[in-house]
Amino acid sequence: MSRPMIEYIKKNNNQTNLIGVEIGVYTGLNVKDILSVLSIKKMFLIDSYATYVEKGLITKVEYKKEFFETAKKNLNDFNEKIEFIVKKSIDAINDIPDNVDFIYIDGSHKYSDVKKDIEFRLLKNSIK
Repeated sequence: MSRPMIEYIKKNNNQTNLIGVEIGVYTGLNVKDILSVLSIKKMFLIDSYATYVEKGLITKVEYKKEFFETAKKNLNDFNEKIEFIVKKSIDAINDIPDNVDFIYIDGSHKYSDVKKDIEFRLLKNSIK
């Protein structure tokens, strides 16, 4: 069963060749599902793979490269459709095109961080 966001896009968007962004790739399993279910032309995959603390859990520095390598391995079948951007989402805003069909925000789950991701995207689109 796909995540509700994937089902929503599938149900409400008949387009093919979608361009999407995922913020917070981790090991790539969610985006693998997106690529397997939707008609994707290009996915921009943003993740800093840096240490962070969330809800008292710590992702240790020594694992960040392992997570990135695992994501590349998990997404190997989709290499022609993906572009990794290893940066914080606020630093990657100019690395993605303006004309994306969707952005899946799955980085930090703190309200303030999700809000920043949305605000930076809206700000970029208003500065044309």
